[in-house]
Amino acid sequence: MDDDWIDRKSLEKKLSGTTLKVYYVLLKERNQLSLRDIQRKARLSSASLALHHLDKLKDLDLVKMNPHGGYYVSKEVRVGILRFFIGRRGLILPRYLIYFVFFLSEIVGFLLIFGLRLDPSNIVLLITLLIACCITFYETLVMWKSQPLYD
Repeated sequence: MDDDWIDRKSLEKKLSGTTLKVYYVLLKERNQLSLRDIQRKARLSSASLALHHLDKLKDLDLVKMNPHGGYYVSKEVRVGILRFFIGRRGLILPRYLIYFVFFLSEIVGFLLIFGLRLDPSNIVLLITLLIACCITFYETLVMWKSQPLYD
């Protein structure tokens, strides 16, 4: 258990900065990407810089290259900021979005079932749900802005 934590911390340290950005680009893609596509999508200045970070990812066994030069994720890991995102290739969303949608659906369901009956218990429940919805919406935006490619 302790060794797993040390390995995770080590991986988190190695998977940061531009290397994380390159990994995130590949993680979001459904298809394999060429070196130039990775350079463009990660907004890197040169192909050699992209190749350097791809080599780091290959050394970590997170990325592989096919015989035609396409790169793809061979192993998905959720370390660092990636822990706060869910989804698979093509669609990666902040996990707080699930909570926001849940609370929003609770508000809609409450209003459909009870309407705007203004007894004290309904008001307290509605206010609580609205506060929860606002907090989770704010956290979703914060996480969205912290994704590796957000500039």
